[in-house]
Amino acid sequence: MKEIIRKIDIFAGLDEKLLSKLADTAITSTYTSNKVIIRQGETGIGMYFILRGRVAIIRNHAGQEHRLAEIGPNHFVAEMALIDDKPRSASIVTTEETECLLFTRDTFLRLMDKHPALALRLARVLADRLRTAQDRLDEHATATATPAPLPVSPSNDATMKGNVQKKLLEIFGMLYTLKAFTRFSVAVLGCPVEGHCADALETIRLGDVKAIVLPVTGSVELAIDAYAAGQFQLHLFHPEHFEEGPPKPLRFEPVAIQPGDRFTLTLPDAVLTRNEGAPL
Repeated sequence: MKEIIRKIDIFAGLDEKLLSKLADTAITSTYTSNKVIIRQGETGIGMYFILRGRVAIIRNHAGQEHRLAEIGPNHFVAEMALIDDKPRSASIVTTEETECLLFTRDTFLRLMDKHPALALRLARVLADRLRTAQDRLDEHATATATPAPLPVSPSNDATMKGNVQKKLLEIFGMLYTLKAFTRFSVAVLGCPVEGHCADALETIRLGDVKAIVLPVTGSVELAIDAYAAGQFQLHLFHPEHFEEGPPKPLRFEPVAIQPGDRFTLTLPDAVLTRNEGAPL
């Protein structure tokens, strides 16, 4: 089992101790064709990795079934079930005999608490799934467009990017709520800027939206460089700045920028300065 898990992208490169724990907790299940693994409206118990076979993702809307996708070996389904206990938005149904590994939510959360590297891997997987969903929306919009579609207006483009940013913030908010990400801080940047930090642990990109994962301890400086005119937004998750209630990011007001402008975000103080100027 450990050798199988070692080859899964999200777990590749993890140390032997953690791989052994994952192998001990994974549950192998085999399903016949046309078997419902997850039913829409029910609470998911964890994430499934498909070893062999295929499954369809089906959503029932207004009494009609819509097949959203079909997934085969070496893919995950129901990743979001690891970080939320909300009813699932779609059903997962086998289209042929299928064998899966199940990683339950409770077990995965315990492992993430002890092994921060696993939390980083999960954040990347969830972001990849968000990116895939956004790409499908873009492809659908292109396929259903008129023969001579109008150019995308700046306002519509900004709305799409805003939706991606909002969903990414929700993912990190849930990870912090579950205390699975409290050993990290995260700066989420909107366009048109790039962030640079020698101490960065991970950079997750979803189009023009970037999430830069940083250490939560010690003094850290994130350089933010503008590459076009406009304005950018910065949202910062840092456990030292969480107040009562669910973890929320610090939101810096949109800042007007010109190409070549540079800002510095200093942690843990959470101070943003423009070049050598005063804090914003």
